[in-house]
Amino acid sequence: MPTPLQTIGILIAYLTSVTIWMLFNLHGLVLTLRQAAGQVVAQWRGLRHGVAYDESFTVQLPFHGRWKVVNGGVDPPTSHSWELIGQRYAYDFVIGDEATGLSYSG
Repeated sequence: MPTPLQTIGILIAYLTSVTIWMLFNLHGLVLTLRQAAGQVVAQWRGLRHGVAYDESFTVQLPFHGRWKVVNGGVDPPTSHSWELIGQRYAYDFVIGDEATGLSYSG
């Protein structure tokens, strides 16, 4: 768990990058506003129901074969972005070549 000072630093870096992204990208502004609205709704639902999140879930992935999780988890140390509820249980998958283990060709 980060210290309060580290948390402030992370927040400042995040807000700075998002602000720059929104200023130069109208699509980024729309996406950021939608994500912020989703964050508010998720927090409100958590307060209303007395729980911030539900740890049980079922996933059906839109791909087949052997893939590797390179980022993601169900707790703060392994999570993709724990502070953002919409990305709290996000996973990044990479497919690798069975023979070489590489995620690219050439």
